[in-house]
Amino acid sequence: MRIGIVLFTWALSFILYRKNKTVPFIRWVSFVIFLAGSTTFATCIQLYLLPFIRTHFPQWGGLIEFLHLIIAVFAYICIYFFPYAVLMSCIDFSEWFSRRWRNLLKWILLIPIIPLSLTDNVKIYPVVDYSFKYINIYTGIYILTGCLLLYFSILKIKHDGLVDGNRKRTIYFYTSMVMWVGFSNYINVDRFWLNETGSYVETIYLDIYKVQNIFYTIVYILMLSYIIIAAKHGLFGIQLKIEKQKLDHTMKSLSIGTNFLNHTIKNEIQKLNYLGDRTKGYISSGRKDQAIDALDTMFHVIEHMQNMVDSIRERTEEIYLNERSESLISMIDTTLSILKPAIEEKKIKIERKYAHDVYMNCDKLHMSEVINNIIMNALEAMEAEGGVLEIRLFTEKKNIVVEFIDNGCGLTNESLSKVFDPFFTTKKNPQSYGLGLSYCYAAVQKHQGSLTITSSGVKKGTTVSIKLPLTKVVQNDQKSSYSFNVGNR
Repeated sequence: MRIGIVLFTWALSFILYRKNKTVPFIRWVSFVIFLAGSTTFATCIQLYLLPFIRTHFPQWGGLIEFLHLIIAVFAYICIYFFPYAVLMSCIDFSEWFSRRWRNLLKWILLIPIIPLSLTDNVKIYPVVDYSFKYINIYTGIYILTGCLLLYFSILKIKHDGLVDGNRKRTIYFYTSMVMWVGFSNYINVDRFWLNETGSYVETIYLDIYKVQNIFYTIVYILMLSYIIIAAKHGLFGIQLKIEKQKLDHTMKSLSIGTNFLNHTIKNEIQKLNYLGDRTKGYISSGRKDQAIDALDTMFHVIEHMQNMVDSIRERTEEIYLNERSESLISMIDTTLSILKPAIEEKKIKIERKYAHDVYMNCDKLHMSEVINNIIMNALEAMEAEGGVLEIRLFTEKKNIVVEFIDNGCGLTNESLSKVFDPFFTTKKNPQSYGLGLSYCYAAVQKHQGSLTITSSGVKKGTTVSIKLPLTKVVQNDQKSSYSFNVGNR
């Protein structure tokens, strides 16, 4: 069991550091996890390796002496630096302190270690013998302060979808882990020593040796919990599902504001070109009313473009929501109305199948842009005179679902795995920046929803599904159930 704990903790520490070494909090957490296995590593050397060498290679006195030194070093850094690393990780994660203060505290908090390691109650080498009389106080203050910083940092968290969910899971899991280790390995310990016959612990409240099986069971439950939570939801700012880790990390780290603005303007200019051509045709044929309607739509497009420009912030890795009660059907139909010239030009058949209307708390600007991007992609993927776009709105379990099903060119498995990546595009048009779906992914997540894309293969169409939680529903009009088709006029 001890060897298993060492292997797991050190492997986890290495993975966390390797994948996130630029993040200060993760660096501290990887150090904490490394330290958690250090005393167990020293104990394994004392109990298993040293007896083996003494029995089979007694002439290797130099190696035996070196291993005693290794035991002393690992026991020392674990006992004294574990509480320090825990507190520093909490200080970095809580974001209560400025960078200058964090750098200063990094040195100030080391000060108690020096007098503690010089007391008469501590023997570091060659005999490892620690009295925890003062270490308990030092550990209790550091770990309790760190946990309080984390819990109070929850008050600073504003709703940010999966990102803040990840932060809260990290806080709950990390505090439970360090508090358990702090109690079992520090607060509960009166004395710890290692000698040639083994390792010994004198406890204060709970005799670990009497409940050793329960102790190791809890340790392995914590390990298993980490794997399950990290794989399913994300923990410590990472997610073991490779595709989601890649999307979330990329969307957070890229400052795509300027590029996305270009993408939005490109889409709106295309609409204006369609409408401009239509207006010319209406004027030349003397259809004044249709020309006025087309001009009104052009003004609507210009207004939408202006709103999008205004919504881009200087630091646009964040999407800011201005949520109000909005009708999903109204947003879909308005988008279809704006795109009507493109739909008519390619003679695309639109099939709208709405089980009921839904009023939800959402940002109309961002959600309309998501719908617009999805429909524009579908129109571009379908052939003229034969393309069909089916739009479905229905309730499924705890979600409102909007599906866009086209019979276009579809996607290969390779393209499907990259479709949300910023700057990835299958379009040959040089004006396509590959930012539309990565933006849609981020915007839907910001609404606590999910965006998925499936395709049966090349020339077999694509299905884009938006799922939004029922908790955001303000009004669900179950009475209005209708299904109708709209084709080219």
